[in-house]
Amino acid sequence: MKRILGSPCTEDHKTEKDVKDYIGDGIEKEEESMSGEYCLYQSASIDLSHLNTRNVVNTSYMLWDSPNLETVDLSGWDLSKVVLSKSMFEGCNELKTIIMRGCNDATVNLIKTQLASDGLTGVEIVSE
Repeated sequence: MKRILGSPCTEDHKTEKDVKDYIGDGIEKEEESMSGEYCLYQSASIDLSHLNTRNVVNTSYMLWDSPNLETVDLSGWDLSKVVLSKSMFEGCNELKTIIMRGCNDATVNLIKTQLASDGLTGVEIVSE
C-alpha cells in the first residue's frame, strides 16, 4: 500500500501507534515537503526509516515542539534536495539519538547543521 503524507502539524499522529496506523506498511514520500509532518509528536521515539525522502525539499518544523522525543530513526534517508529545514528539531529538548544508518554524507551533515541551528547539543548521530 502506498500512501502520500500531507497533514502538517495536526493532532492525528502524535504517538508511534498513530503514525503506524496512518502510514500503513509502506510509504513513498512523493510530496516535496515534510514541513510540520510530525510536529507536536508526544512519544519518546519515532521510526521514520521507511520513508523514501529522495524528492523532499522542505523539512522545516518536521518534528518541531516534540518535548518527549528522545530517539529518531532516519536510516536510509536522502535529504540531498532539501533547501529549507528551519526549526526541524526546535523544542525537542530531550532528543538524545538520531539513527542514520545508510544515509549519505550530505544528509548526515544537514541533520548535524540543523541540530546546531536549533540549539541542540550532545545529540548522538548513529551512522554505523
